[in-house]
Amino acid sequence: LPQNSQQRHSAIAQGHPGPSARAQGARNAKTGILMFRGLEPWRKGMLFDYAGSAKRGGFPFSVKWRGPWALVENPIIGSPIVRPGDFVAELQGAFASINFGRPVHLQAVDIARPTRRHCSHSPRPLSPFIVVRGKRKGAEIFSEVIPSWELGTFVNGVAFSALTSAELVDEVSFLAAECLVIGAVQGTFAEETTQEFG
Repeated sequence: LPQNSQQRHSAIAQGHPGPSARAQGARNAKTGILMFRGLEPWRKGMLFDYAGSAKRGGFPFSVKWRGPWALVENPIIGSPIVRPGDFVAELQGAFASINFGRPVHLQAVDIARPTRRHCSHSPRPLSPFIVVRGKRKGAEIFSEVIPSWELGTFVNGVAFSALTSAELVDEVSFLAAECLVIGAVQGTFAEETTQEFG
């Protein structure tokens, strides 16, 4: 594990766009930032095909949320990433994924898991860790194991390995992750990406 969890906070919170497209080897790269600010919660879930707001720099292609996601108010107090009253995506089951319509270099997936008192829908003790996996065309590209004690505030769930953002993925999944919340997703993608799926 890295030495300092503050180093794992996303570029969104730090106020800069993260690793350069040149460093990632991408041509004509664009950055997408997906947040839930300004959305209203649905009664039984959330918008499962949500790529972010165009006004806020969302992804210009499909982003599908697969699994028991719900849109809830941010339960994390004192976070520099998501303000009180803003919405986050909450995982109300043990497994789910986010699928991208194009390959992306994931710079940040800001995740947290609040204490048990904020997770009343979970009848059993939470796992002492969660697993974050990145895939491309079904093949695993990276796997991160994050202990629960790190998740009392938002951390960047795809920055536990230095090579994670250098690899293209089209899916990120979460295992043993009941009650996980996601505040933002940030990724870089090429304008011309059709060949990358070829």
